[in-house]
Amino acid sequence: MMHSIKEIIKDKLWAFYTQRIHRSKSKGKHAISLSSLPVAKKVGLLYIHEPGRPEKTAAIRRFAEKIAAMGPTVHTLCYQPNAKSSIPRGTASFTRQDIDCWGRSDHKGLTAFWETSFDHLYYLDLISEPITDYVIINSKAHYKIAPFIAGKVYLFDINFKGLLPTHEKIDYEALFCKMLTYVNQLQLS
Repeated sequence: MMHSIKEIIKDKLWAFYTQRIHRSKSKGKHAISLSSLPVAKKVGLLYIHEPGRPEKTAAIRRFAEKIAAMGPTVHTLCYQPNAKSSIPRGTASFTRQDIDCWGRSDHKGLTAFWETSFDHLYYLDLISEPITDYVIINSKAHYKIAPFIAGKVYLFDINFKGLLPTHEKIDYEALFCKMLTYVNQLQLS
């Protein structure tokens, strides 16, 4: 996908803001004790919409339902790289246009997601983009959880590496279930 100069500049600015916010938040911050991982009452799910992978969206819906069945309230937010692509009805989403080059947004769904103090925020993708990094770093979530993403470990409190078999089609359902299983084990220990 070809990006315009304006979009490239926005990406660079969001990456810069993300690094700056990370540095300011990490000053004097101590390592998180996973032995005291709280049971979640509020859970956030963030992912990138991929129109060519409907199985991913279906797996995220089932994952949200599985978490909700355990008791917590679940809020899902989808980043739409292409504003013209259609997403499932009732899915909260945002696009590049919803955050300006100064990192501000007046998009109600996005700002509500930022301001919600989630116990756990799951990033449900294997790649990240500057805009999703910016949303994650600005989130008020207590624990940010994701599969391992090279170069993005600093964004998350818990990174899962090695959950996917190499050279096979991605089974999102299995990936999300493994993440949830390990988080639940951390809560019990």
